[in-house]
Order: sequence, then structure tokens, then C-alpha cells
Amino acid sequence: MDKPFKVFIISIIIMLLISLIVTYDASKIIITNQKNINPPYAEASNLVIENGKTIVTIQIHNEGFNINITGGYVKIFDTGQIVNISPTNSLSFNVSFPITNTIASFKYVTVQGVLNGYANGNPIYITFSNIVPVNFVISVNLVNFTYQNSTLTLYLKVFSPANITLLNITKLTLVNDNLSSLVAVIPNSPLNITLSAGTNYIEKTFNLKQISGSIIYSSSLQKGYYYYITGYLNAIIYITPPTNSTFYIYHIEYFT
Repeated sequence: MDKPFKVFIISIIIMLLISLIVTYDASKIIITNQKNINPPYAEASNLVIENGKTIVTIQIHNEGFNINITGGYVKIFDTGQIVNISPTNSLSFNVSFPITNTIASFKYVTVQGVLNGYANGNPIYITFSNIVPVNFVISVNLVNFTYQNSTLTLYLKVFSPANITLLNITKLTLVNDNLSSLVAVIPNSPLNITLSAGTNYIEKTFNLKQISGSIIYSSSLQKGYYYYITGYLNAIIYITPPTNSTFYIYHIEYFT
């Protein structure tokens, strides 16, 4: 074997050894991600029906990004309603929908949407779809009253997302606030009024002399005094299933 050939063979052996060493060391190298970057996302966090509107709260989780929403839409899948979104820099905002006759029949609805805007100055689109419970805020407010010759008239404002029956008012008490003196007490005032879903205004007159158990201390109100009324209104709300509810009513008025 001549010398050049021996040199060639030795060179091949050395290169093979170096290759084996490099391969072995490379197998021990682990590449790790030093920082986990999560994209921003959104969800419908709440849905409430009150004051004649369905209000959905959208919550954006920015994951450290500076989020600026410029538009998009939110949809209640179960009712088919869609509302466009106004530009906002807030990470939590409300979207209002008109109330529908069907919304009260759902316990849960699916809210979907697409938000477009910017994250740290770069254009983004955020899609979301999740199920939220339907919450009802039913309100019964006494907005005014009159009392003359033992006749009491109540003016009520009632909002319900479903049909509602006003059964009666119990423990109805009329008081002179300045003198802290009773004017009249009516233990049970029957109503028996059924209202359709939405906002309704009711005027109901009672002749206290014709209501059993009424106690009359004064037949009329005097000028220059504050008077207030308190009581409990009982009702049936025709959601699924129909539910009995009691509402506290109160109103104070200055009579001139």
C-alpha cells in the first residue's frame, strides 16, 4: 500500500469519527420556546333582558396586546338577530338588541360574532361563538299616585320579556311622610291584569270603602306635605316554566 493511499484512508477514518461525535452532541440539543405568545380572543360573557332591550356583554381577552376594535358584528344565533359594532378601545362593551317575542322561551342562547381592528397596530380579526344563559330583569315601578275622597289611583310601569299577570297588591300603605302618620292601609288590593310582553303602563283605581279590611285614617291628601306608598305586588310571569314573583313598590310625592 503506497503512502498517498494510506493518507487517504486515514483521512476518511478521521472524518467518520468527527461526524459521529457531532451527531451525538446534536442529539442532546433541545430547542425551547422562551416565550409563549397567545393570540387575543373574545367571548359573550353575559346576556340580560331589561328595559325593553336584550343586552349582550362582549369581553375581549387581549393577552398583552393593545387592542383597538374598529367594527364587526354580534349575532344571537337562536333569534337570528345581528347588530353591527361601533369602534371602541374598551375590552368590555355592551351590544343592544331589540327584544323579541321568542327570547323569553330560551334558557340559553348561542352568541356569535366577528370583531375586526388592530392589535399593536397590526390588523386582526377575532371570531367567537359561545353559549350564555338568558337573564331576565323584570321591573314593576309605581311612578305616581293620587288619593281623594277615599279613592286611590296608582300609575304603574311594568316591563317583562314574557306575558305577565298582575295578581294583587298586598300590605299597601299610604303614609304622610312629614308627620309620620298613616293615611290608609289596604291589606289586599286585587288587580287580575294580564299584560303582553314588553313595557306597559297601567292605571288602577281603588275605592277603599269597597275593599274589605281597608283602614282609612284620612279620606284625602293635604297640600304642602310629602306622601309615600309602599306595598308588594304579586305576579305570574309566563316564562318556561311559569314563575310566581313578588315586587316591592314604593313612590314618594309632594302634593301642592
